[in-house]
Amino acid sequence: MSRRETFYDKGGEQRLRTNRYLMAVLATNRFRTVVTVLIILTAACLAIYNIDPVRHYVARTVKHGAICFLQNNAIIKPRRAHYTPDKGTVDIVYCAPINPPAFDGAKMDHGIFVLSDFGHQVQRLNQLGQVVWTQNLHTPRGLDSTEKHLYVGDRKELLILDVDTGEILKRYRYSNYITALKAYRDRLFIAFDDGQVGSLIGYQIDDKMNNVIFRLPMRLASARGIDVSNNMLVIADTFHHKIVKIRLDSNVVSSTKSYYPNSVQIWKDSLLISEEHLNMVSKFSSHSLTRTGAMAGCFDPKNLDSKIEKVVLDDIYRSGTSCNAQHLGSKLYSPNDAIYADGSLYVADTDNHRIVVLKNGIKHSVISGFNNPVNIRLVK
Repeated sequence: MSRRETFYDKGGEQRLRTNRYLMAVLATNRFRTVVTVLIILTAACLAIYNIDPVRHYVARTVKHGAICFLQNNAIIKPRRAHYTPDKGTVDIVYCAPINPPAFDGAKMDHGIFVLSDFGHQVQRLNQLGQVVWTQNLHTPRGLDSTEKHLYVGDRKELLILDVDTGEILKRYRYSNYITALKAYRDRLFIAFDDGQVGSLIGYQIDDKMNNVIFRLPMRLASARGIDVSNNMLVIADTFHHKIVKIRLDSNVVSSTKSYYPNSVQIWKDSLLISEEHLNMVSKFSSHSLTRTGAMAGCFDPKNLDSKIEKVVLDDIYRSGTSCNAQHLGSKLYSPNDAIYADGSLYVADTDNHRIVVLKNGIKHSVISGFNNPVNIRLVK
């Protein structure tokens, strides 16, 4: 072999080693780059996921979307949320039912608005239970209506809808979750929830909805019901297990114990209270706040949370309002809302996933097929 050929071979080997080295370096750098990009993307995804609305959206679409699809296409049996004393609310599925509500019974005296939180929608139904319109939402809670507008709480947003079309006219965003609403004259009272505590604020109804004209001088715990009449503000302070009354003209506050009160309606000299886990709509005196009767449903002591059972049991047994025999045919399961009007009691029978209308304690009509109806209002 010539010297030139020998030199050429050595040069080729050197270039080959150099190329291999460069390829290894490039491969290593490429690997590091890929790893770095993956780390950045993962961190970005986690940061975005930790934004509350995004996390909720992912959970609802990914975790519950497949179950909802299978349920709505009759591939699996529908699963609906319900309460158990030992585990709380179980079998939650965020899913808008594909079929319209089913109506059974006599024509209602009023059309109704129904808000379903796990069904993430609000609907207007006519007097025969037929859907007039549906507006899909996030996870709504809190509902009230006037002749022209429907006020809806949807997590941290206040939505104002047209009552005739369901169109969202305006949106207002607040810092905390909305749990209850009450429109009264030129004010809108909003109960907010911030984890374990919350507050209630009265706003001037205007284009900005940020002019505070009332602030409750006490803390609440996920208050789900508000009503106002003749300068008397009454609150269902749900997780404090209290009904709170305050005079707006004097700020005098009084309260009484209740068991998961979810709604309140001032009716004549009484307060109608949906006591969710008593499975009853109860009646209290609006003056003394004493328990005076059961409007609907009967409670079973087995449904009570043992930690606070003593708080309400003595009061219920002493007042003799644990049940009314005529209501045995209208057993309720975690009612979240109730409205009395023109001789009819409209009940959001939440864990039975239906609306029940009672006249003189007897079932008049039933609308079923909702997914966790928590608020109702009558069409005015």
